[in-house]
Amino acid sequence: RTFTVSDIMYTGLSSGLSASSGAAIRNVRICGPASVLNRLRSNMLYAQVDLSDVAAGEHTVYAVIGCDDYNNIWQVGTYSTAVKIE
Repeated sequence: RTFTVSDIMYTGLSSGLSASSGAAIRNVRICGPASVLNRLRSNMLYAQVDLSDVAAGEHTVYAVIGCDDYNNIWQVGTYSTAVKIE
């Protein structure tokens, strides 16, 4: 199934900096058992972005799609998002 992921979480952000992303990641393909996919909703998914060693400015970074509710689903393909670090 295909989802839009709007919850973006940041890890590895240097102390004193803040990060923001203005747009959701669209057309995220998720695979897994049909019984799980039938119950899965966009608000259950999040994108995790690693900002280790990323300086202030605007960057396009890769995102890993995750879900706390189910551990037997996975993303298909690679996804990125624009992040502004201040």
